[in-house]
Formats: sequence, C-alpha cells, structure tokens
Amino acid sequence: MSWGRFVKAKNNLYKTDKVFEWNDSAGLKAFNEAKQRFWAEFHGFRCNKSLPSADMYIDKDIDWNPRIDPLLFSEIKAPSDDDDEGAVVAEEIDWSSIPLDQIIPTGWDVDGDYGPKLPLLVGR
Repeated sequence: MSWGRFVKAKNNLYKTDKVFEWNDSAGLKAFNEAKQRFWAEFHGFRCNKSLPSADMYIDKDIDWNPRIDPLLFSEIKAPSDDDDEGAVVAEEIDWSSIPLDQIIPTGWDVDGDYGPKLPLLVGR
C-alpha cells in the first residue's frame, strides 16, 4: 500500500472512527482458547478449555416447532410459480451443430500482458 493511499484512508477514518477504536479482546480470547483446544487434541492431551455455548448470543427461547398458519404460507409465491405471461422464450440452439472453427474464445488470453510479476512470498 502506498503512503498516499494510506494517508487518504486515514483521513477518511473520521467517518468510521469507532472501527479504529474497536477492542476485539473477546475475539482474541476465543482464538487463543480454540488454538489451545486444537493443540491439546492434536498432541493427545486433555484440555480444560470447554467449547463456547452455541446459545451464547440468543437472548430468548426459540420455538423450534412453531405452528405456521397455512393461509399465510399459501400467499407466499415461490420463484418457480411464475406465470410465463408475456415472457420471451429464447430459441433453443443445437450447440453441436456449430463448427469449432467458428467459436471465438474470449477471456483468459494466454498472450496478454498481465503486468509485473510479484515476488513469491511462500517458502520453498
């Protein structure tokens, strides 16, 4: 990232300064505990760190078997239920009838100049 681009991003930070001041200590704690659980399981040790509760952020009970009003449900129109009123149907093309020499490939040009090559950042 160039210095000018960094300064421009920094100058626009006032709009989202709360993101800049965000404290993600809970995320760091969860990451470290997951790393410890993985290390212990991988090396065959017991880990006293338990998994976080799946219901941690649910603030009310969920009715997993609700009664759904059939009348309300019948008013919902599925995308496959569309009427073909006024729809223009494209003519079917027999793709096997087109000679290969008439097909012009586009994209993924093998002779194109893709700009400077970046150095390889992974170890060998």
